[in-house]
Amino acid sequence: MPFNKDQMVKILNACDEFLGSNKKPGGQNATRLKALVLLMRYSGLRIGDALRLTDDPTPIYVGRKKSKTIVSPHIVDDRIFLYTQKTVTNVYVPMPPFFFEALRQ
Repeated sequence: MPFNKDQMVKILNACDEFLGSNKKPGGQNATRLKALVLLMRYSGLRIGDALRLTDDPTPIYVGRKKSKTIVSPHIVDDRIFLYTQKTVTNVYVPMPPFFFEALRQ
């Protein structure tokens, strides 16, 4: 079940608090956390797909004979492109500008 507006505000505020309190090495993880939360909230990606997000659309060939192609979820302009194995379709998900701002930080 998706989070309601108040719950999302609390989650994003917690990310900001974590970022503010994390001044030591590895603090970039706090920034990544907020980007991950926004990505999953606005894209609907599963966590495994969200963690594989890249800006490189190069396909990966796998399998014994390299016959299976996997294209990692990647960014194209202001959208996220992914290939869903379940429905065997290509999907473009538009993302709000503030997601890309969080991603650049």
